[in-house]
Amino acid sequence: MLTQPESRGTAVANLAALTEIQARHPLARVVVMPSDFEVEDEEVLSRVIRSALLTSTGLGGQVVLLGVKPSHVDCEYGLIVPDSSRLGPSRGVREFVEKPPFGLAERLTERGALWNSMIFACEANALCQRIVETLPSPARTVLQNISAARDVHAALQAIYRALPELDFCRHVLQRHTRRLRVVEVPPCGWTDLGTPVRLMSWLERHHEARYWRITTCAVCVQAGRRDTHGRRRRPNSASRLQSPPPRADR
Repeated sequence: MLTQPESRGTAVANLAALTEIQARHPLARVVVMPSDFEVEDEEVLSRVIRSALLTSTGLGGQVVLLGVKPSHVDCEYGLIVPDSSRLGPSRGVREFVEKPPFGLAERLTERGALWNSMIFACEANALCQRIVETLPSPARTVLQNISAARDVHAALQAIYRALPELDFCRHVLQRHTRRLRVVEVPPCGWTDLGTPVRLMSWLERHHEARYWRITTCAVCVQAGRRDTHGRRRRPNSASRLQSPPPRADR
């Protein structure tokens, strides 16, 4: 496992991971995905990921994105507008806009835009090249220090504080639309959980997760209480919530 000393955005994180992968497997193909999403039908999503990985083979370094059909207009997602060109299950990308203003998000959604799931497949070497082309200075700093390091973690610790924070979607993908393709994800219950609003919305839709909602809200109320002097009061051991025992019918 490769860990970041601190957050410098997804562009730097991806480049650091890709550099380590290439050192071990120069011809590797990779699937990149976030950790903050939930899916109800994992088999459907797994099939699409395998399809995207297969499609990425021999495409001359194109990145194959997984796009989700929007259920509503949302300016907190990146939006992918496919074009009419097809190659297997994938289509070319006419436009990619990371978290557009609401008005633009509305217009792009009307034109058939898909939400960017941040799951994509590509050749590791080609993706490194895209990042270097777009962000030459910070990319070279990462590549030179990691490639020559015996201890990758120590090398990252030494260079991370000097690096700017760079977003992979905004600073890389958005500038390389012609090198993108997209595969639409069939309905599978995919949900992004990257914000408190989306997480609470997901909890509202899932009865089996109800006690987590109650626990979370109760902790928030408990943490917000103050003593007679107006100071925030910490819950004592007797008032801390415990997870309920498992139900016998499960």
